[in-house]
Amino acid sequence: MLSTTEIRWFFEEALPEEMQEWFEHFSPEDLPPRTDYYLNMEESAGVGIKLREGNIQIKPIKAERGARQFLENVEGNVSQYEKWSFPVTSNEEWPEMIRKPDVWIPAIKIRKLLRFTLGGGYPNKIGMEELVDEGCEVELSKVEVVDRTFWSLAFEAHGSTAQANLEKTVDEIFRNKACPIRLVKEKSFGYTHLIRDIQV
Repeated sequence: MLSTTEIRWFFEEALPEEMQEWFEHFSPEDLPPRTDYYLNMEESAGVGIKLREGNIQIKPIKAERGARQFLENVEGNVSQYEKWSFPVTSNEEWPEMIRKPDVWIPAIKIRKLLRFTLGGGYPNKIGMEELVDEGCEVELSKVEVVDRTFWSLAFEAHGSTAQANLEKTVDEIFRNKACPIRLVKEKSFGYTHLIRDIQV
């Protein structure tokens, strides 16, 4: 089980060029395209269940930390999650499961990623393979869900001081280079919220 503290924004539009250029300033890693399959749970956004690369991941919200104003043009909702992941690669029903888009909603993701360690008390950029006890990831994504186009910016922190790790990384990123787009709390929520609202 992994406990994380996260903040994410979604915008329903193609990823703006100025946002791509802003993120490239930090020299992120380009990740291979990936499709995750989210269980259609129209009644609740409090827990997410998805199929991802041979695993099933259960991700309930442990606590809502509320809205946080980081800078004048950066405000979002912070949430604490627990992640449970179990391998299901031996499940012969896997191909049948992902062929049911009314049950498992596919989300196609093209992502760029930054990783930081906060073991020294402040964000220090690290490589993709390095494992750390105190850290934070920053992700810029293009997302396709049910023939709709979104882009997303997210911060995901872990460790015994996850909340502080998140806040320090957000502060480091946005003070290093100002974000060209206003990030508002009304656009700040997780994938389960997005999937639920799309299905309504």
